[in-house]
Amino acid sequence: MSNRRWTVEEIEYLTESWGKLSVATIAKKLNRTEKAIIEKKDRLKLGSFNVNSGYISLNELLRYMYRNNSNSYIKKNMLNNGLPTIDKKINKCSIKMVNIDDFWVWAEKHQNILNFRSLEENLFGSEPMWVKDKRKTDYENQLKYKSNEKWTEDEVARLRKYTELGYSLSKISEELCRSKSSIRRKRYDYYMV
Repeated sequence: MSNRRWTVEEIEYLTESWGKLSVATIAKKLNRTEKAIIEKKDRLKLGSFNVNSGYISLNELLRYMYRNNSNSYIKKNMLNNGLPTIDKKINKCSIKMVNIDDFWVWAEKHQNILNFRSLEENLFGSEPMWVKDKRKTDYENQLKYKSNEKWTEDEVARLRKYTELGYSLSKISEELCRSKSSIRRKRYDYYMV
């Protein structure tokens, strides 16, 4: 094991490369072990590899946006609506990653399927102007609709009837006092799509 001191140039290279190059590449370039790179990164408080790269894993993104909710349906819905992702290999695992800048461009076009009420302001850096209004609207809608109440059998029956009659999501939302996302989820759960 080497106790070779870090040079100023090595520290600068590590700082500039963190999040852009793999740990293995940095280690090879600096002729150090991957463990040494990680330890130095921790001492320098460089933070998460993903945050520094401008990317976040899709699962992390969902966890920040939809706390305490199952996100398999939301994840599938986002991917089906063209959320741009790339597969990145991190420590021998393949993870779906989202570029934050690409996410904001996509999100603006797909506001109707997203809910920003739980997303901490500026968590991913500066946000586009429209996000503040969307977050406020989503919070107000949470208060307006029965978001935490269980669906009754009668409500499910009415939802089935309204779906068969071809009512729009907005109309069903008015009739049942439920959010559009709640209605979409219930339709998905009961195969009413």
